[in-house]
Amino acid sequence: MPSLVPQTELDAVNVLLRYAGYPEATTLTGTLPSDVSSAQAELHRASRQVQSRGLAVNTDRNYTISPASVTGYLAVPSDALSITPEDRSLKLVQRSGNMWDLDNETAVFTADVDFRVVRFLAYADLPEPVKNHICMQATLRFLSSVSADPGKRQQAIEEAQIASADFSNYEYWVERPSMLDNFEVLAHMGAVPVTDAFMW
Repeated sequence: MPSLVPQTELDAVNVLLRYAGYPEATTLTGTLPSDVSSAQAELHRASRQVQSRGLAVNTDRNYTISPASVTGYLAVPSDALSITPEDRSLKLVQRSGNMWDLDNETAVFTADVDFRVVRFLAYADLPEPVKNHICMQATLRFLSSVSADPGKRQQAIEEAQIASADFSNYEYWVERPSMLDNFEVLAHMGAVPVTDAFMW
């Protein structure tokens, strides 16, 4: 495991600052020094990018949304990074905070619809492997924008590689895909041709 495991957003911001050779922050509220606010913004960007993939922790499946009683609109959750219908035959997209039916050109619905919703979670609400991966990805980006010590930069790269591996392992074991349903796994085992596996 990486030696730096952030527990809070402040811990994570301080990881970025330490690698860059800046003094650590004591708070993330009020008026912040430019280096602290830049580190916090980088952490937020990295968190949003990683979570946008749709992780086990931030993805709701078969999330039912009912039409509003007056308008018939299907309101999109305010924390949704992406939302797609579970029924692939439905061509629904997000528009102005509600779902829009592309086929029927309307935002008015008469029945419930189940969705796959990818939500943006606060840093504190994420599991440690996800936090650490986000933190180290943000660290690498932050270091690319400052004059960092080459030794610190190399250490950050190594820590980020470990954090990425831990993150991937965590996601795999939480999801626990069936090997018989995973053509990529079967291809590596030699059970199916590689070309067949990667057509999916």
